[in-house]
Amino acid sequence: MSRLSVILAIIAFLLATKCPDVCGRDEALIKEVCKDTPHPDFCKLCMREEPKHDLMDPIEVGRASTECSIKKTFRVDLDLDDIAEGSIDVQVRDVCLTCKAFMKKAVQSLDAAQRHLDGKRFRDATNVAGEARDYHRKCTELIQGVKDFPVTGTFNIDFEILRRFYINVVAILSQLE
Repeated sequence: MSRLSVILAIIAFLLATKCPDVCGRDEALIKEVCKDTPHPDFCKLCMREEPKHDLMDPIEVGRASTECSIKKTFRVDLDLDDIAEGSIDVQVRDVCLTCKAFMKKAVQSLDAAQRHLDGKRFRDATNVAGEARDYHRKCTELIQGVKDFPVTGTFNIDFEILRRFYINVVAILSQLE
């Protein structure tokens, strides 16, 4: 047996024997953390994407939720770039630029929420996270106002996931108050 085969066999053995204990516990903790959020499945998705946070610490759960939402906001921002670049409609481009400005403000709000978490100002963290949700709502209204807004499958999915992430962030942070 080659050295690489031995190493792969050891890794497979360790994953098979240790993962049920470690991974199962993580999944149980994620399930517990997310059970009371408005969108538990999206909360679980978010918590899995942020493995560096201690989910036993409620402040770290809030931080994981905001960081996950920030990352998804950047993804939506890139989607808006793609739509704007692919469109010749001035109204579509204007809506994309305005929505990009809203996404930037949403990230600023989430950054502020994290600073409030650091200072244990939980109500302030909840309030500014709510602003991110409101910016998403404003962008949604703009998009709905354009008759032929060229939404792609990727944009639709990312934008809807982001909406649910924002709702969950507010719910998670409000539990800290």
